[in-house]
Amino acid sequence: MEPGITEKCDAGEAFVSAYPDSSAAKAFEEIVKKCEAFVRTRSDELDKVTEYREVPFLGKVPVDPNFVEKNPVS
Repeated sequence: MEPGITEKCDAGEAFVSAYPDSSAAKAFEEIVKKCEAFVRTRSDELDKVTEYREVPFLGKVPVDPNFVEKNPVS
C-alpha cells in the first residue's frame, strides 16, 4: 500500500486530492466509477433504505441493515 494514503487519512485529508496522478488515486477513481454505476442500476432498491451512516469524505450514505447477513464475506 502506498504510504501517502495512511498519512493523508491520519491528517484528515483526501489522498486522491493530494496525489491525483498517482496509481493509487487512479485505482480509487476506478472503484468510485464502478460504485456509481452499481448505484445507478440499483437506485430503486436504495430508495427503500432507511438507515444512514456518516462516512469520511462522503457524508451521509444509505446503508442496507440486512446487507451483511444476506451477503456474508468469506
